Amino acid sequence: MKRNFTVCTAILGLFAITSLASPSSGYHIIKKVNVPGTGSWDYVTVDEAGRRVYIAHATQVEVLDADTSELVGTIRNTPGAHGVAVVPEFGRGFVTAGKSDSVIIFDLKTLKTLGEVKVERNLMRLSMIPVPSTSSR
Repeated sequence: MKRNFTVCTAILGLFAITSLASPSSGYHIIKKVNVPGTGSWDYVTVDEAGRRVYIAHATQVEVLDADTSELVGTIRNTPGAHGVAVVPEFGRGFVTAGKSDSVIIFDLKTLKTLGEVKVERNLMRLSMIPVPSTSSR
């Protein structure tokens, strides 16, 4: 009985060691970027075409250049900012503002607020789904 316990313990030990020594995923940190602002952080959105990164948190969205990691600007007055959706075809972006139950519309170039739309309670995130053109019908 003692021998079985020892064998089981050895097998479990080897299993644990091999699990810990498994190959890495290939991901690694290449650069750390300090982002200004206070409060909790939420979704990060990358605008590949515009080469910008939108980081929602607390009452604003920080906008970074995707290539240099430099701060491009800030979209302010977005209480409870959760997420950002961009629509490059229209030059517009949208921020969910959970604490004001609204979506803030902004200009992608200037980052200036253009309007606000009231929505369901504490909307968390947005997605842009392209709709096929109907002009060829």
